[in-house]
Amino acid sequence: MIVHPTNWRTIGKSTTLKELDNLLFSIIKEIRCKNLSFSGGLDSSLILWYMVKIFGSNNIHCYTIASCYEHPDYIYANKMGRYFNVDVECYIPYEQPTTPDDIVKSYYANLIRQGVKNIITCDGIDEYMCGYYEHQRNLTEATYYSFLRNLYNNHLEPLNRNSMGVKVFLPYLDKELVFLMSQIPLSMKVNKEHRKVIMRKLAKGKIPDEIINRWKYGFCDAMRIKGGVK
Repeated sequence: MIVHPTNWRTIGKSTTLKELDNLLFSIIKEIRCKNLSFSGGLDSSLILWYMVKIFGSNNIHCYTIASCYEHPDYIYANKMGRYFNVDVECYIPYEQPTTPDDIVKSYYANLIRQGVKNIITCDGIDEYMCGYYEHQRNLTEATYYSFLRNLYNNHLEPLNRNSMGVKVFLPYLDKELVFLMSQIPLSMKVNKEHRKVIMRKLAKGKIPDEIINRWKYGFCDAMRIKGGVK
């Protein structure tokens, strides 16, 4: 009788959308954090959908940083706030931060001023589900693992270092979810037509197609945009 690991029956099996859906729901429910770092894109809007289903729209607060009022994250975050009937606080720094560290520090300093002690962010899903345009241009394992290997240095450690004591929850990097995502073949995650193929399917019917098809900007790259929706 196999006693360890307890999940031995799932090893090597195909991952289904239903499994991902149920697990994400359980992760958000267990975290019990009602604050969300929100760009109005696919990943954060999908997390918001789960939060609304679990906690109700009146209990959720979303926080966005943008370089100006014409910034796409500002526009889409407010649009999705109205769609889900949730509170969205959009922060536009008076003095524009320039380095990635400064951007993250500025964002979290504002959260602290708002009295936010914990927040959900969506780091890691682009790496595991092929969310970068380079994934689409180079459909190779080398590209996939290059982004994955850089996740710690480029995103997680700077986030940990600059979050200024705010407790950060990363539901997309939950070890059970990472296990399921790791068993999905690369060819099912990205193709010449779409990035994050699985995430698009998971979000279908939960959030508007306009958001699913929205042009993607990275957190720090987006802060350099001076306006306009693409």
